[in-house]
Amino acid sequence: MRFFKIQSENDPVFQKILSLYNESFPENERKELRYLLKPNQSIGSIFALFENEEFIGFLCILDVFDLSHIIYLSIMQDKRNKGLGAKALTISVRLKKACASSWTSKPKRKRLMTIPFAERERNSI
Repeated sequence: MRFFKIQSENDPVFQKILSLYNESFPENERKELRYLLKPNQSIGSIFALFENEEFIGFLCILDVFDLSHIIYLSIMQDKRNKGLGAKALTISVRLKKACASSWTSKPKRKRLMTIPFAERERNSI
């Protein structure tokens, strides 16, 4: 699987992404994707996914402080149920770990407080 970072809404692959996005997500869950492509803003990224040189889907990442959130992942209808979504997630985590600085150019900021998940659950009971 190959990831291709979309740089501009003028990229022909971006139109394929928009089409799949509108087909895959209900209107009330859709947000404007173009904000991820604005120049001089490193708030996120859009990646086109290719398998054997064929467009199979997309992945959208939103960067918040030193965390990256996958906000959208969609695979073409005829390519689903073949493990491609799981493969994309696995690769995206490896990529994030290997080249975190290329996903976001924001400086790392310290969080005010980090509470481990288990501790949060105990405190909320």
